[in-house]
Amino acid sequence: MQTYLSSLSALHSADMQAADSIRGNRPVRRDPVTTIHPLIRVNPVTGWKSLFFNPGFVTKIVGVPKLESDFLISYLNEVIATTNEIHVSFEWRRDDVAFWDNRICVSRFPSTSLSCLMFTDVGTQNHSATYGFAPHRRHAVRVATQAEKPYYSADGKSQEEELNAKYGLPAGNKDCSGVGNYND
Repeated sequence: MQTYLSSLSALHSADMQAADSIRGNRPVRRDPVTTIHPLIRVNPVTGWKSLFFNPGFVTKIVGVPKLESDFLISYLNEVIATTNEIHVSFEWRRDDVAFWDNRICVSRFPSTSLSCLMFTDVGTQNHSATYGFAPHRRHAVRVATQAEKPYYSADGKSQEEELNAKYGLPAGNKDCSGVGNYND
C-alpha cells in the first residue's frame, strides 16, 4: 500500500470550508485555494517520508477512477481516525504553548486539545482539539509559516527503518507475521 500511495497525488481544496462559512453566515477569512500535491511527501529536514493527507481538504486522488479515489480517501480517513498507535495527545495547562511541524501534521475534524499521529513507516501527524477543557474557556491562536512546495522523492527514508537501525531493533514484518516491535 505504501508503494502504491507513493505513486499518487491528491487534490487538496478549501472550497468546502469556504462554502460552509458562507452557509453559516461566517466570514471567509481568505480565498479558498485548490492544489495538487503528492500523497506521500519527504520532509526536507529529516528526509523521512510522510503521508500528506488532510481529511477535511483532500477531495480526490488524481489519476485513478472515482470509485478508487473515494475508497482511498475513505480508507485514509479511517486510518487517521481509528489507529490509536499513531496518535500523541497533549494535555493543555495554563500558559502552555505547543509547536508541531505542519509538513507532517494534518487537521482532523472536528477541529476543536492537541492530538498528533505518527505512522510508524510512512509518518504523518494529526492535530485536533477536543472538548476536555470545560468549564474553562479555550483560546488558541494559530501561527503558520510558509514552507516549501511539498515533494516526493524515492530517496526519502523510512522513519521506522532509520530508528530500528539506530536502536538495533529488528525490522517488523508488514504482513503482521513474525517480528513485531510492539509490546502489547
